[in-house]
Amino acid sequence: NQTHDFSGNDYNGVASSIVFNTTGGIIGGAVKLAGTTTSFVNISNNAIANLSNFTMDIWFLNLSSLDGRYLMTGANSSQTNQFLLGFANNSRFNLFIDGTQYTFDKSTPIGTGWHNLVATRAGSNGTIYLDGTLIQSITIKTTILSVQNNGFYLGQDQDAVGGGFDGTQAWNGYID
Repeated sequence: NQTHDFSGNDYNGVASSIVFNTTGGIIGGAVKLAGTTTSFVNISNNAIANLSNFTMDIWFLNLSSLDGRYLMTGANSSQTNQFLLGFANNSRFNLFIDGTQYTFDKSTPIGTGWHNLVATRAGSNGTIYLDGTLIQSITIKTTILSVQNNGFYLGQDQDAVGGGFDGTQAWNGYID
């Protein structure tokens, strides 16, 4: 189950226990993750390693509660939350940088349907957007992301590089 990076950077991945939906996404197809410890996409760590400033842009459709669910994670042997993006609950986003948790509050719950989540870091400024609307900007760590081989995943939060997955934190829905 190979996934392909069409940017030309060859940041390909390997999918596990997912369903490819070739027409149901926002930009072409999407992957459906089952919200289990065996459902994920492992992407080349080169896609995220050594970033100082970044923009992570992801389309999602949740099929269950957002409470404690994560969209993407990057880890190394000394810090399993080197990078982690997901939800504390239906109106609060979590972003971890080098083990420090940052919470971004939305004043109203996230509705149903497809949503576009963008997380950026420019210097020490961390910003979250949902569906093109600014949620919040806060001061965050400037640590360069250090992600090991087998340490970058979609649809999970890892408690060890390449594993330590918890089904209650696994993404249950679509990612595009």
